[in-house]
Amino acid sequence: MSEPRHVLVVCMGNYCRSPLAALLISATSDGAIEAKSAGLRDWHVGEAAHPLMVTTAADLGYDLTRHRGAELTPELIEWADALVAVDDETARALAERAPGRPVHVLAGGVADPYKQPPQAFIDAAHQIERAAREYSTSGLADRP
Repeated sequence: MSEPRHVLVVCMGNYCRSPLAALLISATSDGAIEAKSAGLRDWHVGEAAHPLMVTTAADLGYDLTRHRGAELTPELIEWADALVAVDDETARALAERAPGRPVHVLAGGVADPYKQPPQAFIDAAHQIERAAREYSTSGLADRP
């Protein structure tokens, strides 16, 4: 097997959506993709993922407890073979920080469940899970 592709998933705070998306892209790729996540802002650097997302991930059979928030850096952008944003707003901001690099929007955009009821986390997690499986098998991660 060749070296895994590097995929960077970005959201606003690296607290709800991007941690789960990175975990699931890696988990569903059979080792073909190494994914990391980061936030555009430093709001949750060093923190665990949102407790409701950790619980929701566990309900789906995934362990998100090891996640610690990170802020987007030029080094992370350079590390990545592919850049993935969780929504259009994040995609625009990521494209500004990575000029000339294509940015893929996961699932056409995943609504932010932050400060929403638990069902919003469940809905986002299911959307992310479907999108991660599709992303991992679609060849999008193989694009430069």
